[in-house]
Amino acid sequence: MQESYSISVKSKIGDSSKTEAKSKDLFLERFVSIFPVPYYWGWAIFSGIVFLCSSMLIFHFENSFSYLPSLLFLSILIAQEASIVIWAHEKMKGLRGYLLDIIDLPKDGVLRWYDNQMTIIFDERRMFASGILVTIFVHLMGLDQFGFSFQSHYSGSIIKIDLIFAHVLMGVGLYPLICTAIMVHKIGEFPLNTNIIFSKNVHFKGLLEIHPMCKERIYRLGMFPFINT
Repeated sequence: MQESYSISVKSKIGDSSKTEAKSKDLFLERFVSIFPVPYYWGWAIFSGIVFLCSSMLIFHFENSFSYLPSLLFLSILIAQEASIVIWAHEKMKGLRGYLLDIIDLPKDGVLRWYDNQMTIIFDERRMFASGILVTIFVHLMGLDQFGFSFQSHYSGSIIKIDLIFAHVLMGVGLYPLICTAIMVHKIGEFPLNTNIIFSKNVHFKGLLEIHPMCKERIYRLGMFPFINT
């Protein structure tokens, strides 16, 4: 049984060698790279521009500032959604060293598996497709209605564009979130290194505490009391 389990694990690791993670920045980061500032300030600036342009155009057609709170909310949401996805990508880049400590398998195989997972999680085409699907779903459910009445249909179109942009970014972030959860589940299926307790990366023990399979294996090895301290 031990041999069959080892073969199963090796097959999972070996299959991942077909692809490698891309170290390039996400399209969300490249999108605001024209601003010589960190990505979060870049998205803040871009969202501020969207807010100002939308506000001025709607005021031109409606001669009213009653729509400002909704436009401001959408602009803040756009900046936050994009920044969170980029932040998650940066954090996941630092996962390589932790996995080498956690998974008790050859280094090359672990790194190939990690590269494959990163390629899947941050696949730009799939992320964008997820954004489109979320936007369609929100529209079909009628959740994209603000209940405003406009004097000009142009005003409705402007706020609609902002809303669609926010929904697309929501879907873009949803895809890597789901894939990351699947990746964490897969980590629990690999043999774990009990020496992680003495590793310099022991502060990453939160991952073990989250996943029940990891927790159970450490407990069986008599190491669980040290993890909870």
